[in-house]
Amino acid sequence: MSLSTSQLQAKQATLMQHMPMPKEVLKHLNDWYKIELSYTSCAIEGSALSRADCALAIEKQLASGGKKISDHLQVIDNAKAWEVVRDLGAKKSDHEIDASVISTVYRLLSSQPLDKGKLNNVLASKTSNDLEAIINCHFQYLSQKPFPEQNGQMARLLLNLSLMQAGFTPAVIETRVKPRYIKAIANYAASPAQLQQIIYYAIAKSLDIFIKTAENGVSSLSHTSKQPVKIVAKQGLLKIGELAAVAGETVPTIRFWTKEGLLAVQELSRGGYQLYDHFQIAKAQQIRALQNEQKLSIKELKAKLAGSL
Repeated sequence: MSLSTSQLQAKQATLMQHMPMPKEVLKHLNDWYKIELSYTSCAIEGSALSRADCALAIEKQLASGGKKISDHLQVIDNAKAWEVVRDLGAKKSDHEIDASVISTVYRLLSSQPLDKGKLNNVLASKTSNDLEAIINCHFQYLSQKPFPEQNGQMARLLLNLSLMQAGFTPAVIETRVKPRYIKAIANYAASPAQLQQIIYYAIAKSLDIFIKTAENGVSSLSHTSKQPVKIVAKQGLLKIGELAAVAGETVPTIRFWTKEGLLAVQELSRGGYQLYDHFQIAKAQQIRALQNEQKLSIKELKAKLAGSL
């Protein structure tokens, strides 16, 4: 079933009924998108980091064991670039997306100079601010490759900048649609509708996320963001203090949840320290969300967590 611009506009109108959203809700949405957009965009380019790995890298500057440092730096740089894009997008159409703006974003991803000739060709090809023109411009970035490094990441960042300036929410090109996305780019000249529909559905899902969060609160999101700390090299497992810091909990809370069997210790270090795998981060956040929303007992929490496996 194909999506139309009128259907997207209807969802957009529904979202506007919830505006203005509380600042705290918007902050959580912004933090969630920072991780989600960086994770998916870098994964499309070949990054081996999981979503949890990206959250650790972006929020806590922690490196996951067995994964390339270059992959960690890639998502961190993308997150920084996204923050600039987000702020520019908030200015809507009052701020033109010109070569100067694009250079500012690109410098956060690469030290290599961009191809000004190709960039000007892409900018000249955008004749309007409607969705089809925005998506065509996205294709031009992908095909003409004005950015010697991280061209795909830049194309998706600039796609979302244009979408936000047009009044839409950011579009997350999910990793599961990567094969269709690549095929749609290859077939764009013959069938632009393929790429258009992928991005239309990404916009629609994003609008639904905003609407759901406005109605149900931040518990509908899978990530929360805390203040970053200095880079700590980490090989695979987390000590209890590190898990507590990343999950936004206290050490006594993590120790209690572990004692009650809500969290699992992966192994003990030679010094007797409890070590946790990264899956326990999401589980700790799930426990906290369930406690806040449903006020469950320990027994009820165990049953709920067992049912979610």
